[in-house]
Amino acid sequence: MLTKKTPTPVEASWAAALERFDDWQRAHGLGEKTRRAYAVDLGQLADWAAERELGPRELGHRDLRRFAGVVSERGAAKSTVARKLAAIRTFYRQLVERGELDANPADLVSSPKKDNYLPRVLRPREVEELLERIPGSTPLDLRDRAMLALAYAAAYPGSTGPLILVGCGTFDLVARAELQKTIAERMNDDICARLKRADQLHPDERLRARAEAMLPVYACDLLASPHEDDQVDARAHHQTWDDMVRLQIEGAYPAAFAEIKVPVLMIHGSFDPLPGRLIFEGLRPYLPQLEYREFDRCGHYPWLERAVADPFFSLVREWLARNIDAAGT
Repeated sequence: MLTKKTPTPVEASWAAALERFDDWQRAHGLGEKTRRAYAVDLGQLADWAAERELGPRELGHRDLRRFAGVVSERGAAKSTVARKLAAIRTFYRQLVERGELDANPADLVSSPKKDNYLPRVLRPREVEELLERIPGSTPLDLRDRAMLALAYAAAYPGSTGPLILVGCGTFDLVARAELQKTIAERMNDDICARLKRADQLHPDERLRARAEAMLPVYACDLLASPHEDDQVDARAHHQTWDDMVRLQIEGAYPAAFAEIKVPVLMIHGSFDPLPGRLIFEGLRPYLPQLEYREFDRCGHYPWLERAVADPFFSLVREWLARNIDAAGT
């Protein structure tokens, strides 16, 4: 008869620490896929440390550096080592937040530098010509053009022109907590009933139905639904949000925004449950050039709000014209 091995005290301490870390990830909105990936990476660290009788709070930066070296010696790519170190940093950041450690030992361990390649980069004029080849006759065509332009701007922020943030999302726990508080205050029986009915639908239709049900929370007086022409992909939506939350927890965002040197305008609605001024103050350390404009009687969709749609488009045109002329682009 096979008997289950009794874990050693060190193994038990790792198991308990990783379980608490998984709870912490759930509380921070990380999805199952990300939590599973973290569990694999941190499970390898736990096995390696337990073999050396080292518990979670006993590992120092030299131990973590040796672990990274072992992973590399086993043939792991630099990107794999960097990913594991990112997971370890997040795990120890959580221990510091809980008060179980005074400092994060993983902060003293550098990730391996990725191999540098010299890609063939399109010049701004070539990007413009590429965008012009995409038809612009439908909302989806315009969306595709905007996404391609945004992708280029994200990779080469020094080559872009002025940027406008409309209905900007949250980038820290304080702003996210304020968002959840406002949503809870605006919920009513009708919205809750519609959300309950939406839960019975296919994932794509469920996402659309939930977004429609939440419109009274996010908008004032719309000219049309912002979702009527949407092609919904619930899986992509959740993966994108999961990645954004993970990158925020790992410290990549919003710190990476410091690379953006062009003028940036943030347009927000006073009724938007996303706390505009709080988000603005959180982004200013990384975007000192950031400007802020707020419309009254306006929610998350200013281009569709009856009271401000025309002023919104006027502001966009005037601000872009002024800043494009100033940049000589």
